Amino acid sequence: MPSKREVIVAVTLRVVIATVCTVVGIIGVALLAKMLGLGKPLVITSSVLAGVCGFVFGVYWTMTYLVKSGYTEKK
Repeated sequence: MPSKREVIVAVTLRVVIATVCTVVGIIGVALLAKMLGLGKPLVITSSVLAGVCGFVFGVYWTMTYLVKSGYTEKK
């Protein structure tokens, strides 16, 4: 079982990676929607949807790591 410090470092790294990927995804979806000539409301909606999906994935990815590392078990 990893130490508390290792778990915190790994979780922090996962949060940073998920945040960067979410921001890149939001920008990418917005640019793609704009290149396809979609209207402003669709560009905004697709960007928000990409942000929500990125957030949900980041939380899921981090929480599964916490469970697998044994950090959530009572001691």
